[in-house]
Amino acid sequence: MILYVDTSAFLKLYIEEEGSRVIEREALGTRILTTSALAYVEMRSALARALRGRRLTSASYATSLEAFESRWSTISAVAVDGDIIREAGALAEKHGLRGSDAVHLASALLTRHLSGGDIVFSAWDAPLSTAASQEGLRLAH
Repeated sequence: MILYVDTSAFLKLYIEEEGSRVIEREALGTRILTTSALAYVEMRSALARALRGRRLTSASYATSLEAFESRWSTISAVAVDGDIIREAGALAEKHGLRGSDAVHLASALLTRHLSGGDIVFSAWDAPLSTAASQEGLRLAH
């Protein structure tokens, strides 16, 4: 199985919060963990915000960042190219999504197409999860 994680789900692997155990369990049972290349920037931003907001100490930030960087090298990241951008635009319009969420959904749909369908989608964002379900993606949780 392939697990597609948007940034809200991916972050739960590095910051203990509601849903962390669910995504950890899902990630353990996957053959491939994938996301959009956009998630790299979003993850670095989210980890830095957690440090500034004191959700992470300096030491836990350094540990989380190191673990993220190590895992990133094993991730099958979907490139954000012109086709993804155009598809994301259509999905944003169709489902009323924010731009980055639409990029994640377009990336997940491309992953499903290329993999032949064995994909589970994980996000902790209700509008994105609803749109993914409406597009026929199987949801984690």
